[in-house]
Amino acid sequence: MKRGRPRVIVFSLYALAAMFVSILTFPVYAQVVGASITGTVRDASGAGVPQAAITVRNLETGAERKVESDGEGHYAAPSVPVGL
Repeated sequence: MKRGRPRVIVFSLYALAAMFVSILTFPVYAQVVGASITGTVRDASGAGVPQAAITVRNLETGAERKVESDGEGHYAAPSVPVGL
């Protein structure tokens, strides 16, 4: 009977290790409060405008977030809080 007990402990350790590794492989998503605003600034010909200044403003509170477009005119204002 004593020979069966170490096998149970070893099996339990392997099962515990496998469960731990499987938990670590699940993707984890960060919680974001608010929203993201993205877009592209274009000129009259349709070309992207690089380094354009963009201001996201809440008209009720006056709060602002300033961002700049990249070399192709794309911009993003990530994690804009509610009320901004």
